[in-house]
Amino acid sequence: METRFIAEIGSNHNQSLDRALKLIGIAASFGFWAVKFQYYKADMLWHDGDRSIDAEPGEMPISFFPSLRAKCDELGIKLGCSVYHPSHVEKVAQYVDFLKISSFEVNNEELFLECYCTDKPVFLSHGIDSEWNIPLENVVNLHCVSRYPVSPDECFLALLPKYDGWSDHSANMGVVLSAVLCYNAKYIELHIDSEDGLGNETKHGHCWTPTMLDPLFRIIDDAEASICAIDQDTADGLRKDLEHLKWKEEFDAR
Repeated sequence: METRFIAEIGSNHNQSLDRALKLIGIAASFGFWAVKFQYYKADMLWHDGDRSIDAEPGEMPISFFPSLRAKCDELGIKLGCSVYHPSHVEKVAQYVDFLKISSFEVNNEELFLECYCTDKPVFLSHGIDSEWNIPLENVVNLHCVSRYPVSPDECFLALLPKYDGWSDHSANMGVVLSAVLCYNAKYIELHIDSEDGLGNETKHGHCWTPTMLDPLFRIIDDAEASICAIDQDTADGLRKDLEHLKWKEEFDAR
């Protein structure tokens, strides 16, 4: 596939390293280009005490990262991570291939500069900011709509030519197929979970399980195969095949 798919594992690891590694394996089995996690401290993410408590189950210890790095290297898949506070960038950057800033932090200039100065590629989700994109080398700008889930008619994929790709919160096959086949998105980020659907984020309705991913990638593969370019000799050969067909008498005039 020309489109590079990123499996957003987020907090669906449920604070289990074994589950996190299993999700990397699922992503690799479907041919994802990369997996992405999130690193944050809940009490630094929200000022609201109740929201901080709700976010605590999604925290991931920094001690997970060497194992995540090793698993990604073993399976030949890139490792990325969303960061939410400038003080966390350096400790995460040493383990990952790219950093991500979510739509809720994309206007945080200090966070962006801290990420950009690592010389790692920086992915930005633009969902609540007013900027179309940030046209800098090593920056990937993704269109997204920051609702969970978002309905197809609210995705506004006609904006995709202004971006490098789509960060999906729809879990809708039609939306993703449109992003790939109609708009040739360079990158697509999909939130994924295991088949049990018990990941911390899946309750919000925007995550893809293997059962959902299988037909999606089969259709994309078939669609891309059907529109692949062919050379002139191959095209001429296809036309010559007609000479070997036995037409009914009434069609001999062809």
